[in-house]
Amino acid sequence: GKRTNEDLQRCLKEKDSLLKRVNDANDKLRANGEDKHREFEEEKRKLMSALDEASEKNIDMEQKNNVYRAEIEGLKGLLAAAEKKKTEVERTAKALKEMRGRDDTMIKMEEEKAQVEEKLKWKKEQFQHLEEAHEKLQSMFKASKKEMEEENSTLLDEIYSLQTKLDSQTRISEDL
Repeated sequence: GKRTNEDLQRCLKEKDSLLKRVNDANDKLRANGEDKHREFEEEKRKLMSALDEASEKNIDMEQKNNVYRAEIEGLKGLLAAAEKKKTEVERTAKALKEMRGRDDTMIKMEEEKAQVEEKLKWKKEQFQHLEEAHEKLQSMFKASKKEMEEENSTLLDEIYSLQTKLDSQTRISEDL
């Protein structure tokens, strides 16, 4: 009976020791899981912030594009008005010539015509420069938008991967 009691005591001590080791390992795993969870949350927060920043850049580019488009429309209107004015001046000059009006009136009309033509030439150049700037901006906007979409896709993939790791860690912690 004494030997059985000693065996029982020894067995009990081994179980207590084993139980203590299991509890220590469990505590360590739980602490590691909590650290990992905090790290994943921080990484997720950073990625969301980067995503917001990229979206703001895209909105800013769209607004600039709209401003340029509006300026081009305004210049098209000015250009059309200048063309109309030039046509009126030419028609008036021709009518005055046919009426064999006074020379000084003809000279004045020719000068006005030359001024209008010069203005029209300047407006056409200005319009051309603005159109080139608009095309360049549109090209930059498309490239920026494509880059942002790629960044968004990458960020979403990283967020999904982190969420999967987090879910896995949470399940492991709960199982313990």
